[in-house]
Amino acid sequence: MLNRYLWPLRGLVLGCALVTFFLTASAHAQTGRFIWQTQIGSAAEEVSLNQMIRCSRGGYVVVGGIRDTTVVFLQRRTFAAKLNEQGVVVWRTILGTGGPNSVAENRSGQLLIASMLGTYTGPIGDSDAQLDLLDPNGQPVWSSPYRSAQLDAIYGLQTANDGQLVGCADLLGAKTVFKMDSLGADIWRTTVPYDNASDGQIVNLLPVPGRGYVVSNYFYNNQTPFGFRGRLVSLNENGAEQTRRRAVFTGRRSAVTPAGDCLFASYQLTKTTAQGDSLWSVQYQYLGSAKAVYPRPDGRIAVLGEYYNPVFRATDLAIAELAPDGALLTDTIFTRHPSDEYALDLTADPAGNYVVCASTTRGTHGAAAGLVFKVRPFSRLLAAPADAGSGTLAGLELWPNPATTDQVQLRGRALAGATATLRDALGRVVRTYSFDATAADAPLSLAGLSPGLYLFTLTAAPTGGGLAIRTWRLIRQ
Repeated sequence: MLNRYLWPLRGLVLGCALVTFFLTASAHAQTGRFIWQTQIGSAAEEVSLNQMIRCSRGGYVVVGGIRDTTVVFLQRRTFAAKLNEQGVVVWRTILGTGGPNSVAENRSGQLLIASMLGTYTGPIGDSDAQLDLLDPNGQPVWSSPYRSAQLDAIYGLQTANDGQLVGCADLLGAKTVFKMDSLGADIWRTTVPYDNASDGQIVNLLPVPGRGYVVSNYFYNNQTPFGFRGRLVSLNENGAEQTRRRAVFTGRRSAVTPAGDCLFASYQLTKTTAQGDSLWSVQYQYLGSAKAVYPRPDGRIAVLGEYYNPVFRATDLAIAELAPDGALLTDTIFTRHPSDEYALDLTADPAGNYVVCASTTRGTHGAAAGLVFKVRPFSRLLAAPADAGSGTLAGLELWPNPATTDQVQLRGRALAGATATLRDALGRVVRTYSFDATAADAPLSLAGLSPGLYLFTLTAAPTGGGLAIRTWRLIRQ
């Protein structure tokens, strides 16, 4: 298990936060936002995770690829591991050669895992697939390979609306959706109208209680007009097609809201009806690519994504909380140096704490590893300040932002005795400023600061007492 580390930035509510990972323990961090963190992998193993699900009986199952670095030319193998609510790995099962595509749990707590086989048959470009069913303790129940002279790949496994298992696949070269019982027998199998040239792969299947299933694809058009080209197909509970919708988005990860709408995360975040009609689609500046989405019971939406850190020239993790209409409420960037982190999955425990699954290019042992950590929601840690960008400080503006020169201005009138701090990506204070009663369009020097992301926090004491605090993200170019 990794040590815990955290640098908190006080006074940021309904705004942003910057949380910095270190590889040394901190007494404050152990009582801060992080509840636990677990590393999967060792000095003798290279690990890359692929997906995580929360189990109906508690705990979390992750699937990924693992390679023993002590054995020359040993192929990567698929594995599954179960973590309890405290982040302890309670079992790990190694499956066949190849890599995983998806995992889902049925109503009995059994786990169905889809993987690509490490051996190939047929013409060049062909691939084979395999399904493995494990019991709740990680013991194998059955294994079923899919081998043909055509493309065989299984994606998007999900728990069916009735507790069985559903998935989408390329089988014998056809785009297929299937429903399966715990013995591996098909309850139904349907071919859906997708074409490789115009629709790419079907990658996800979203069960919508009472409304059947929505199938989504992943396709990037590299000819004019460039961009993502999506198609949503909705099926009823028996696998019969109901509707087709063209879209300007694709969805690698998806979730259904408490109201029965669909959320699709793939670079941007899109919300649709169960029939595939788009409600809204947004992309966030500090969440460069949305990789996973979790709809909270209170209607808010949590999104896990990646942020390119210009200071370390590395990829970091980010979590954003959104209103039901997609408006940004909070976001938090997790910085860990020196390594790249890649977002995979996001869920929550019964108390509402977030559980994040990611891969890192450099674990504590120096090799690629999997990371799973539990973190308190941002708004739970910090109490709301007396004034967070409304009332006293509502009319202020930090300009220009991004900053292209050595100077920015705080436009508007600050209070007598107001102070400000500027923190870098490591949470260190790199500038302090003060303002008098007549401060308006106050110039602020950035001379000597490196390009990157900074947090500018203004603190003032209103006449009525208390503190008014407002924070801006400032990009130094």
